[in-house]
Order: sequence, then structure tokens, then C-alpha cells
Amino acid sequence: MKKKKNPQKSALSASSAFPIAILATILLLGCEQYIDFTGRELPPRIVVNSIINAQSDSARVKISESVFIFSDRQPAIVEDLDIQLHINGVRQRIWKDEIVGIHTWGKFATSLNPGDSIEISAHTPTHGTVRGYDVVPHSTVEIRNIEHSWFRKGDRSHLRLFITLRDNGERNFYRILVRTAQYFTPPTEDEELDLWWISQNVYVSDEIVFSRPGGNTSVFGVFNNNLFRGQEYTLNVYIEEWNLLEMGFDYVRQFVQVEIQTLSENLYRSLRSQEAALNAANNLFEEPVTMFSNIEGGFGILGVYTSMRVEKLVGERGE
Repeated sequence: MKKKKNPQKSALSASSAFPIAILATILLLGCEQYIDFTGRELPPRIVVNSIINAQSDSARVKISESVFIFSDRQPAIVEDLDIQLHINGVRQRIWKDEIVGIHTWGKFATSLNPGDSIEISAHTPTHGTVRGYDVVPHSTVEIRNIEHSWFRKGDRSHLRLFITLRDNGERNFYRILVRTAQYFTPPTEDEELDLWWISQNVYVSDEIVFSRPGGNTSVFGVFNNNLFRGQEYTLNVYIEEWNLLEMGFDYVRQFVQVEIQTLSENLYRSLRSQEAALNAANNLFEEPVTMFSNIEGGFGILGVYTSMRVEKLVGERGE
């Protein structure tokens, strides 16, 4: 008999269903069987996702619906939706921005300072009320210096970055992002240089602060300050990038941009649980992972971060 698989309708249940599917395949190989779920069906829930840059002038929140994995119902647009936003207990205006597929996007203005609290609630007569709460991190990390060197792995060129951070001594949570840009003709006197930044995978196999990066890259580049709290620390990471000075261009300017985000603990825990879930999906011997959510009565994440960016010229030729 061959077991018929029900389609997955909730990303939160994927990791728990995976070991069951493997066991069923082993026990029932060569058979075919249709199994109807006869247990209690859970009601649909509201999913709230909003990751807020505290230094931005505006932010968005995505409202979706999650339905029970064995239900015959498909997720739909959340109707009769009432969204409310409070900053430091004061209600703020939030308006419907757009609907994309089954997702409803709300938009709101932000003027956030370290320590500010933000709360988002969503209500419908069908789903009830869900709430999420977070606090703006009290500090933004300082990037003191960036050094670089080029090296090769096989036929691939790589750029190693030594990024010195200054930690303020609080319990902090961070994320690293690296982007690159270049241009090949000198700008005119009246031309304002507008670089097109491209995000790169950050390889962390040589850096101890990424305690469980999932191979030699960290999916979201998150880490904490447990090893260097209140001190300076130099990260050792690298990206795959061509050294344009080896390619014979008469004129070139090659840049790297390092962004360090200071995350709220809620946002850090959410990204770490997502990394763990991805690791578990790629390893049959991993335990199922519970996805972190700070949305009371529903699912999702309300998280806040601040950031600092530093750009560096890593290749230059021509006048």
C-alpha cells in the first residue's frame, strides 16, 4: 500500500510531519492506503509578521491566515480585519497598504527611540484577537574598523573581512549582512555616485561566535555577544567575490558594505529557530524544532532592530 500524503498548509508543522512521513514510507512501502483524519480540527489562526527597522520612517506588517494541516480549507485573505498599533501605549495610525495573494499588508509611520515599546494587535470575528509586543534595542553596535584580504579556494576568489566591533556591555544580539558594489567608468563632476549594492552569502566557518551556523554559512548571520560582552571583538568572515583588479580593467572601483544589526531578543530567537528548522530539515537525525513566535493567540513575529553600515573601498585602479 502507498500512503497518500495530505498537502502541507502550515510552515509551522513541516518539521514535525517530516519524521512521520519517513516512518510511514518505510513501513508501508509498496502499499496504497487512504487515511482520513478523524481528530479535532483546530480553528484557523491569524499570522502576524513585522520586522521593523527602528531607524526607518515607516514599516509594514503582514497579516495572513494559518489553517490546520489536515483541514480541507485553504488559507484565505483575512476578512473584517481590525489592526491596531500602539507605541509606548499611545495608539498610532495604521492603514491598509496592499493585498498580495492571501496576504494583507498594513503600513505605519515610525519614529522610534531606544527603549520604546511597540504593540500590534489584529482582530476578526472569526479568528479572535492576537497580539505581539517588542522593545527597541537600547543601543546600536559600533563598527570600529574593517580590514580585508583576498584569497582563492580552488578556482574561486574570496574576500575575507576582519570586522572590529565595539560592544557596550549589555546583553546584545546581532546580525551581519554584507553587500558589494562596483563601477567601471569615472563619474563626471556633476554626477552623484549611486552604487547598486548586491547582497552576498556570508561564510562563517572560521568564526566561533556563530555557534551553530549550519555548515560554513549562517542562513541569517545572527550571533550574540556572550564571548565579548563589553569589549572589542574582531569578526572573521568571508564572501565569494571576484577580485576585479586581476581582470584587466583600466578603471575600476570595488566596494564592500558591512551592516551590523542590533536585534531585539524576540527577533534573534525567531531567526535562530528558523535556522534550526532549516538544519533539521536537512538532517534526518535532528529533533523537530519548535518555531519561536511572540504573537499571543496566533503565530508569527513582531521584531525590532537598529543598524550601522560601513562601506570600504577594496579595489581601485585608474584616475
